Amino acid sequence: MVGEKKKKEPAAQIPVEEDLDLFGDHKPKRRVPRFVYRIAVILLVCVVGLTLWVNRENISLEGFWNWAQTQIMGTGDGGGFPAPVTGRNVEKKNLLASGNQPAVVSDTELIVWNSTAKELTASQHSCRYPVLCEAGGRYLVYDLGGTSYRIVTTQKTLKKGQTDEKIYAAAVSESGRWAVATGSQDYASELTVYLEDGSKQYRYRFVDARVTAVALSEDGSRGAVTAVTASQGAILSRLYLFDFSESDPVSVFESRDNCLYGVSFGAGRVCAVGDRSALTLAFGAQKPSEYVYNGTLQDASLHGDRMVLAVASYSGGSEIVEFDGGDSPVTRFSLGETVLSVDSSGTTLAVLTEGTIRTYLSGTGDKTAERPAGSDARAIALGNASTAYVLGNGEVRRVDL
Repeated sequence: MVGEKKKKEPAAQIPVEEDLDLFGDHKPKRRVPRFVYRIAVILLVCVVGLTLWVNRENISLEGFWNWAQTQIMGTGDGGGFPAPVTGRNVEKKNLLASGNQPAVVSDTELIVWNSTAKELTASQHSCRYPVLCEAGGRYLVYDLGGTSYRIVTTQKTLKKGQTDEKIYAAAVSESGRWAVATGSQDYASELTVYLEDGSKQYRYRFVDARVTAVALSEDGSRGAVTAVTASQGAILSRLYLFDFSESDPVSVFESRDNCLYGVSFGAGRVCAVGDRSALTLAFGAQKPSEYVYNGTLQDASLHGDRMVLAVASYSGGSEIVEFDGGDSPVTRFSLGETVLSVDSSGTTLAVLTEGTIRTYLSGTGDKTAERPAGSDARAIALGNASTAYVLGNGEVRRVDL
């Protein structure tokens, strides 16, 4: 009819993706209730909060900033290995590769690279006999027999220290606390432990023993010290365990006719290495377990509660012995060659002989790889289970295992 409005046809509905059933199954799609998401978020917040609370003493704005800078600066390509080392001499013990970042101290400079040989830091020093140690991305360089030391990261220098007496040993912890053992005017030696801000936390004086090595727990609240003295015309070594909240050592153990010169502390356990035997024990144990070498110690690798020994056997060849968190060896096997250097990372044990790196499986001693290292190779350090760094004449090389 004229004037009558025409009714609008209803618009056709276009199915959306969630309404389509491409496989012929017309059952309605189930939705996850919102309260499930809320519970998941609450649980995630609780887990993160608990983690931050448990690690509150080790968390700081400075630590986070250093970590962030490391991630930014540590990524990026360098010129590739080999990387030249300035200076005329690098001691075997002064090659490290923590976090797959190789570091060396020569007689003039500390250098740290990333895994592609990008130089992360180059810090000159004035140490006559420099010694390098590292924990938590902090590199401590001290002058053995001198009076200076410094702690640096790949971003900046954290501390430049000067002691009144000669330095015998030093160590740094993952928390940033550090310890320095020196001579003393009235005692044989003394140990001083510092908080991260540089204030003194603890001091202990050794009446008749000279400190040879120091190690700190991850948080720096406890420590282990080896020291030597003389008794009835023979060398007597002592292993001291400290809780720095107490004035006196928690325990003192003796090892006769054995010069203890290296110590490590991790996961509540201590490893100490000497020229005739090695000690392992849990902190607070009644006595250590002693492993007497059947030969001459060629090299030792100490990482927390893990210790790898290379011993030249009296009957010929060499023996590799690994301790990992216990009093008894977990790995033990023999080689027909002289060992120059050993290291460990994850399930990998690395052994350097004349010009060759071989890797073995922790626990079984099965050989997993063999690579040329160069005729001038003197020391190795594992960046991870599949990457080794080799100290040669005037350079550091990378070997993929």
